Amino acid sequence: MPLYEERLTKDLARIRDEVAVLGTAVQQAQENAVQAALNGDKELANQTILRDHPINRKTREITRLCHGGPPCGEFTLANLVNIRSHKRLGQEIIWNRVRRPNRPGGFAKRHVEAFRTKLGVDQRTPFIVGHTPLSVDETLWLNAGRIQDHHIVYSANPHNLAIFIGADEGVAPVEYHSEPLLGLINTLKF
Repeated sequence: MPLYEERLTKDLARIRDEVAVLGTAVQQAQENAVQAALNGDKELANQTILRDHPINRKTREITRLCHGGPPCGEFTLANLVNIRSHKRLGQEIIWNRVRRPNRPGGFAKRHVEAFRTKLGVDQRTPFIVGHTPLSVDETLWLNAGRIQDHHIVYSANPHNLAIFIGADEGVAPVEYHSEPLLGLINTLKF
């Protein structure tokens, strides 16, 4: 296996492992919050709130690993593999956004195609990034920027959670809607 493929495989495995750990922590936090609310348990409620900070930090860390877009400038596969030695390229990948009327300097279809080509993958390979929303109401945008198989996930929408699940023929988007529990929780007496 070539070095770059080995590194990408390790990065992907790390992201999957961290998402699994994060998912377990979120599930436990939800269970604790519900139990605290139902039982009027102030101590458990406080512990749950305090334990939310590491969850938020981990979420930001994982988002940073999956964030941004392809570079618009010149780059090589070797530069990508050794991204730590190419800080400007790293910054561009992390902060680049899809080209829009309010962001004319963003990336376009040709940049995604060039990125796929440099990685040596099929042009239909899904290119999924997490970053700022394209609208305030949504969490998931398919074929964003009119770029085939370029999808954006916004991870900070308080009303929806979107993920992609690997399927036989690629990926499938899944969106979960949150329950309006804040009003109920605020009415509970501790």
